[in-house]
Amino acid sequence: MKPRLTWANVLIFILGAALIVSGFWRSVFPECALGSVLAASAVGLAYRQQWGAWLALAGLVAVAGFNGFQLYSQGFSWPRSLGIAGVSYLVFDVVRDLRAARRERDKPLISLVQFRRTPNNFLTDKKLGEIAHRLWGEQMPKRANDEEPWLAFGQNPSFIVKAPGMTLLVNNFPRRYFDDEDDPGAEMNELRLRRALDTHTAWLSVDLLSTENNAEPRADAYPLLAKFFAELLDDDCLAIYTPESGRILAYETALADKLRGPDPLGIFGEVTFAPVVQISDDDPRMKAAVEEARRRWPEFVSAFNARAGEHFAIKAPITKDESVEFIWVEVERIDGATVHGRLANDPIALRELKIGDAISVPLDQLNDWNYVTNEEFKGGFTVQVLREASGECSAPS
Repeated sequence: MKPRLTWANVLIFILGAALIVSGFWRSVFPECALGSVLAASAVGLAYRQQWGAWLALAGLVAVAGFNGFQLYSQGFSWPRSLGIAGVSYLVFDVVRDLRAARRERDKPLISLVQFRRTPNNFLTDKKLGEIAHRLWGEQMPKRANDEEPWLAFGQNPSFIVKAPGMTLLVNNFPRRYFDDEDDPGAEMNELRLRRALDTHTAWLSVDLLSTENNAEPRADAYPLLAKFFAELLDDDCLAIYTPESGRILAYETALADKLRGPDPLGIFGEVTFAPVVQISDDDPRMKAAVEEARRRWPEFVSAFNARAGEHFAIKAPITKDESVEFIWVEVERIDGATVHGRLANDPIALRELKIGDAISVPLDQLNDWNYVTNEEFKGGFTVQVLREASGECSAPS
């Protein structure tokens, strides 16, 4: 870690050095000891060590107390008064740094987490090092002997990975992420995310361990951290999570590319799948939304036939064995009272079906419809109802 020099650090070191010289010159060894304490604390402060701050406070308070006693016993003196004022300012500066460090420690972890169906049993320091070298090997400084620097070391379940300007921690644990009392799954109304929380058996995270320049905002680490995290995604991932915002996002293959973008946290405000939410059929909001969708169905048919838009889809209940799930279907053709298309997302309960499977829906089963024209979202009458039920307030994208 590179030292951080501030005026406070420098002044405390100078004060300590002056006390050492003065005490040694006058053979006042307690003064030498106090000066040594302050000089050592200045070094600790430069390397952002908490012990350095507490040591500096103890030394500065001792100096201020001694000068205060001298001022009281020997009468007013401008040099001593100014010295007490200067030491008091240094105490204020150290206390301010301590409080800032505490706030920093109390911040949520800079981390991205994936909830997994199964553990990643093939993760090794060699594999992580290869990923790091591919991503930023040319940006890492060479060693003095011109050897390649190490980029990763460790073994399951934890690894250390070097990155430009920071160090990352990769965790790979074969257990659930949340403790039972902290698990939000039972309170989550969105079924796809609840399933990810209920069924995951392992988790993998990439955390910010440290940075070389603590003056930079910690959140600036996300773009680089997310690029590395994206390399570890695979089809065993059910959802991804960020502790800082507490938001969970259902996994889709396009997430990797989004995480490599300039604003990886921004994707947690997006909806990767249509929300799957339990809501009563008798809910008056839902009944009104379905009735409006059916009443305005001719609008969809007219736009579809004229191809006046894109992403034409309907929602309807799909039954498989004894399971029923309302799901979106990308429309390919409308044949009288039947709509033909393909599943627009993976079902939750219909385990034998998957995204892209062909499906036919009787028109009397229509629950909703939507399409996009001139970048404007049309339809989606039940979507807002489901968003309200799941606690989402944003409009459909």
